[in-house]
Order: sequence, then structure tokens, then C-alpha cells
Amino acid sequence: MSGWMERLTSGWHPMRQMRAGIAAMLLITAFNYADWPMGIFGLFFLYQAVTDTGCGMQGCSTPRSFRKPAKDATAEVEYEEIK
Repeated sequence: MSGWMERLTSGWHPMRQMRAGIAAMLLITAFNYADWPMGIFGLFFLYQAVTDTGCGMQGCSTPRSFRKPAKDATAEVEYEEIK
């Protein structure tokens, strides 16, 4: 459970802050005007801000893992030439 709290409280880069701001704006507007489709978009942006997901320059991605890579992840790779 501490992984979720760490992910929620750290890594607030400008794009994540913008998603949270857009979500707040859309949800407030949806509530004031009773516009439910706008509220759905607001929830979508809120989900992206909370989970730190979204689409960027390299396409859509999931949040990066907070785990350290395995020690043998940098091991030498052998290639075999196919003729």
C-alpha cells in the first residue's frame, strides 16, 4: 500500500499538474451546469493525474516501476548470426 502513497505524493511534474488542473476545471463546470459528459472527461483527466498515466511523445505508457532493476539486467547479451 505504501507504493500507491509514494506514487501519489511524488513525481508531480508540470504535465501531471496540468492534468489535475484540467480535471478540476472540468469537474467544477460539470457540477455547476449539470453537464454529465463534461464530468466524464473531468474524471478521465483526474484518473490520469492520480495514476500518472497518459499519452506523450512516445505514445501511451503506464507509470514507471519504482523497483530497482535486477543485478543481472546489465549482463552481456550474445548474438548469433543467421545466414
